[in-house]
Amino acid sequence: AQQEVVQDFESSPSTSGFEGLSSAAVVDDPTGSGNGKVFELVTSTTGNPWQGAEVILDDQSLLELTSDKTMSVDVYSTVAFTPMAKVEGTGVPAAANTQAHSGSGWETLTYTFTTGSDGTATADGVYNKVVFFPNRNAADDGWRNPIIDATVHFDNITGVKTTAGGGGNDNPPSNAAPTPPNLADGAVISLYSNAFNNISVDAWSAVWD
Repeated sequence: AQQEVVQDFESSPSTSGFEGLSSAAVVDDPTGSGNGKVFELVTSTTGNPWQGAEVILDDQSLLELTSDKTMSVDVYSTVAFTPMAKVEGTGVPAAANTQAHSGSGWETLTYTFTTGSDGTATADGVYNKVVFFPNRNAADDGWRNPIIDATVHFDNITGVKTTAGGGGNDNPPSNAAPTPPNLADGAVISLYSNAFNNISVDAWSAVWD
């Protein structure tokens, strides 16, 4: 399967920072390089060393890491650092890899999710979340000390693209989902449904979920 851009941040995907990262936002490319929208991470020297930010991919633009387990990302920084990228999904093993950036501006980093960075497994399946950790150390065995003080940018997440339920071939599921039972709203706690009124959920197992 041929690689293509899975997320270029022009569509303003769902993003969030965690563990004390100062800021995570989709912004206009501040470098004047014509990249349009980019994902900006601002680190905090008072946050946790494993601070980072995540991108939730759209159901029509997911990463398939089965036979081809690589992903490339355009990364901008004026300081040298070694960002770790981690991919996560439902029913698939989380996988991470760390790559070095020289600090020379825009560089394309290629991540291969077979190295088990940070105790993860080898990627195998379809992934809907990409997480960036800017404070990984160069040896890939822990976190930088002191914490990097930098503003960095990510753009053009590229890999084998698939869709939810597509199985890599854009085929819909063969069987429709079951019809929800005919129940009163008061008898149901609905978290996500087109059949019942949903309750508000501020956080799932953690604030960055």
